[in-house]
Amino acid sequence: FLSLSLLDDFFIDQRHDQFSQELRLTSPSTGMINYVFGLYYFDRQTSDREILQPGTDIAFLIMPGEVGDTTISSVLDDASYAAFGHVDMHLTDRFTLSAGGRYTREEQDVDFTQTSTNFAFASLGNIQRSRDESHFTWVVNARYQFDNDLTGYATIARGSKPGGFDLTRLPNFNNFEYQDEKNTNYEIGLKGALFDNRLQFSSALFLTNYSNFQAAGFDGLNLITSNADLFRSKGGEIEITALPTDGLTLQFQASYVKANYVNFPNGTCPPGIALPCDLSGSRLPVAPKVTLGASAEYRTALADSTEGFVRIDGNYKSGIFFLQNLDPSAYQGPRTVFNARLGFETESGFLLEAFARNMFNQKYVNFVFPAPLSSGAYVGYVADRRQVGVRGRFSF
Repeated sequence: FLSLSLLDDFFIDQRHDQFSQELRLTSPSTGMINYVFGLYYFDRQTSDREILQPGTDIAFLIMPGEVGDTTISSVLDDASYAAFGHVDMHLTDRFTLSAGGRYTREEQDVDFTQTSTNFAFASLGNIQRSRDESHFTWVVNARYQFDNDLTGYATIARGSKPGGFDLTRLPNFNNFEYQDEKNTNYEIGLKGALFDNRLQFSSALFLTNYSNFQAAGFDGLNLITSNADLFRSKGGEIEITALPTDGLTLQFQASYVKANYVNFPNGTCPPGIALPCDLSGSRLPVAPKVTLGASAEYRTALADSTEGFVRIDGNYKSGIFFLQNLDPSAYQGPRTVFNARLGFETESGFLLEAFARNMFNQKYVNFVFPAPLSSGAYVGYVADRRQVGVRGRFSF
């Protein structure tokens, strides 16, 4: 990322093998009670070997008499077993009560080795660890159909994500293992249609509390996963589809999300500040507060079996921080991107269209992080600029 020879080589060799199987017993769709029960099995093995060779401009970091390599080798075995069930009870023609549960057992074994003959990364030796955890997750949902065109619902759900290991370059083994994450979600919503289905809408309000939230951070050299004691996300969203005339479809989506760490005393820090930093009350990175989207598409018959179309769509995202530590140098301000398409499509499956992506050439980045082994320098991945072209497709 700099005009320096920091790495002469960065070798990565990975292998991933996995197998999964699910068995289900499902009831007929008719009747007062519908159900599904099942068993699930998942097994994977992941091996990884990485070698970093310092470049000539940082040769002073190589230990005397050594080649300077940092070598990482890891093998992870992961097996998951689950039993689940879900029941829908149609108590009346309009009211349905649903409940489901899943019991999961997760077993992980890891063998990790990190050796280094340079002063940039630590030589930690070998560590072997095992995790054996189980979780019961569940959902309860009540749905009421006010009439044929309007339905309301309320849901409470409990979710879980298993813990794991940071199998990457590590400064020490203090953060080698992170704990399982749990969340409880509350949601209410309303879905319906008006004016003979020419206006369709879906809206929801939600609140989700996370405990032991698995938060990923980057300190300039190392990726660190740590657990935030409590994290909360709340907000609302709405989607509207309108069909004002034949052939014309208008769509609009909007969401507002407030996502903050409630208690996170062991977060990462901006460059130059020693770990840890208390991020309690801070925003979650890469989480825009406001997201908007809209599109307009018009289709009309050009011949008996050919349809022409024109479409324009746009989306807006408010500003975000890319890093867990909310470093202001890694901030992306609000951005709006528009796209357009013009073409025709036949019933036989042939499509030809001209398109423009990011048609107003909005300049923004998809990610920013501090450049390794540097002070005050940042690296950003620039988003695609305006692209125009012609595309053909045949489906059969």
